[in-house]
Amino acid sequence: MKPHTDMPSWARELRLHNLGLTTSAQFETPLNLLTGLGALQAQEYENSLWALALRLRSKQSLNPSSKLAQDRRRALNQAIAKGEIVRSWPMRGTLHWVPGSDLSWMLALMTPRILAASAGRLRQLEITPDVLTQTGECLRELLAENAWLSRPEILAAFEKRGIATHSQRGYHLLGYHAQTGLICQGPPLGKQPSFALLEAFCPTQTQLSSEAALAEIARRYFSGHGPATVQDLARWTGLSLTQARQGLSAIKNELTSETWADNSHWFYAPSAKMRPVASPQACLLPAFDEYLIGYQDRDSVLDPQFADLVIPGKNGVFHPVFLLDGLVRGIWKRQIKRKNVQIQLFPFKKLADSESQALIRAVEDYAAYLNQPFELGFQSESLE
Repeated sequence: MKPHTDMPSWARELRLHNLGLTTSAQFETPLNLLTGLGALQAQEYENSLWALALRLRSKQSLNPSSKLAQDRRRALNQAIAKGEIVRSWPMRGTLHWVPGSDLSWMLALMTPRILAASAGRLRQLEITPDVLTQTGECLRELLAENAWLSRPEILAAFEKRGIATHSQRGYHLLGYHAQTGLICQGPPLGKQPSFALLEAFCPTQTQLSSEAALAEIARRYFSGHGPATVQDLARWTGLSLTQARQGLSAIKNELTSETWADNSHWFYAPSAKMRPVASPQACLLPAFDEYLIGYQDRDSVLDPQFADLVIPGKNGVFHPVFLLDGLVRGIWKRQIKRKNVQIQLFPFKKLADSESQALIRAVEDYAAYLNQPFELGFQSESLE
C-alpha cells in the first residue's frame, strides 16, 4: 500500500521514531515521554493510557506475552499519583497529558485564546464573574481539606452552595478553573475523574516568559512530531499562525527543513539511535492518537477513500486504527469480557500473511498490557 501524497518514506519513518512508535525510540519513563512529545491528547482516559504505554520501553519488547508488559501500567499509575504527569486542558480546549511541572506555563501560553472564545458560552449559561469567584473559593476550601475529590463530589458541593451545575454548567466551571490554573485532574476515583489544586498537587512549576514559552512549545512539537509544518504547529497548539511562526523562528537554527507538497517541513536531524525497522512493522493505535491528531494533513498516512471509516462523518471522533509500516491499514475494536479481551481487526484491504503475523504480535503486546488472554478475529472481507 502506497502513501497518498508525496511525503517521502524517510519522513514517515522519522515521525514514527519521534513519536515513540518504534522499538528503538521508546521512552524510559512517562515523564520523559511527555517532555519529548510536549503533550499527548487524552480525552478518553483508558485510550490515552494505552497511547502512553505504547511508547514506553519495558522488558515486554523481548517477550510480548510476558506479564512484565504490565510494568508500563504500573509506571503510569505511579507517575499519575505523584503528579509527575497530569491531565488537564492546556490546549485547544481538549484534555491532554503533560508534564506536571510544565502545566502552568503551558496554560499561560495556550489557553487565553480558548478562554476568550468560550466567554460567550459562559454568558449563555449565566456563569458570571461572581459565580466564577464563588466556585473558585469553594474549590480552594474543598481541596484544601481533601487532596482530590471526584467530579460528582465537587458538583454536589457547588449545588449545596446554591450554584447550579445543570446544562453543562458544571463541566464549564471545572474547565474554566482548570484552564486558569487553579485545578488539574488527579488520579481517577473509581470510574470518575478527580480534581486537585494544581499548586498542591504539582507544587514545583517551571516559569517561562511568553517568548521562551513559544520557543519551548515549538521545540517540543518539532522534536516529538517532526517533520511537520508551521501550520501543523498552530493547529496542534491552538495558537495563532503568527504565534506559531514566532515560536518556529526562535528555534529555526536548531532545525532542518525539507519541502514537499509545497510546504516546508521542519525537524531535528535524526539521531544516531534511529535504526532501520524490519518490515512489516505493526502498531495498534488508540482513538485520538497523536499520529493522526497531531497534523493538519493526514493523507500521507491515511488513504482519503477510507477516511470516513476512521473519522465517520468528519465529526471529530476518531476510531482506533492499526498501522503497518506507518500507514493506516484498518480499524480495530475491542470488548473486555470477564475471561478475556476480544479484539476484531478490520483491514481496508486484504493483508499479506507477513502483515497478519505482525498484527498478531501487536495484539499480543496489547493483551499483555491489559494482563488478559485475548481472542482475535480478522474481518474476512476487506472494507473497500
